Amino acid sequence: TRQKLMQLGWDVLSSDFYLFRSLQSYLNGKNFDSLDDCKDYLEQFISQKNATF
Repeated sequence: TRQKLMQLGWDVLSSDFYLFRSLQSYLNGKNFDSLDDCKDYLEQFISQKNATF
């Protein structure tokens, strides 16, 4: 991990970055019966966002 951070630098997204807030809101209260259901839901979330998101 330390080596990867040195390679990438300190420009790593924090947990409060806009994507994570938006995703948290989108997933709020959701429960999934399978990993595939979760993946499908996440793909739906991503497909609704424009390229500048």
